[in-house]
Amino acid sequence: AAVAASPDLLRIEGGKVALYTTRDLRGVEVSMLTPARELAGAYSHRVGAKIAADIQAKAKGDGLNAGQLAALAHVTSGAGLACVEGLAGTGKSFMLKYAREAWQAQGFNLIGLGYSKTAAKELQNGSGIKSMTLAALDWHIENRGLSFTSKDIFIVDEAGMLGSRMTAKLLARAK
Repeated sequence: AAVAASPDLLRIEGGKVALYTTRDLRGVEVSMLTPARELAGAYSHRVGAKIAADIQAKAKGDGLNAGQLAALAHVTSGAGLACVEGLAGTGKSFMLKYAREAWQAQGFNLIGLGYSKTAAKELQNGSGIKSMTLAALDWHIENRGLSFTSKDIFIVDEAGMLGSRMTAKLLARAK
């Protein structure tokens, strides 16, 4: 009753199940929309047509299925924010192996990130993208002065596991 009466509690309308959040967290989530939209519309990491065609042909020859090839085209299209969703074991990390080749051929620096050490390791093993946890990224920024340029690309595995505050922080860094 005390929680339900809190002025900080907000009910999220819609759906059959009552969902709640706090005013603070809702503010964080709303604040993420601007950088996410700006990144999604900024085509600054485009892979050249020849590189893209060569990588697509190689990936197809190596057995990537139509869904993986579409995901490869999507992530290498250049959008500043591109998402791929799929069940475990469907070859997302394997597809990223080819995206890595395309991005590196275009001169981009890749930073693989995972919420957990296991996710980072699986991303690295499956794609060949050197990866670390988001906590390690924070440590390198705060203690080693790690910074980023327009040639850097974050690849996040299991992004759905990130909390809103962590996602907002990552989006701000990407921006």
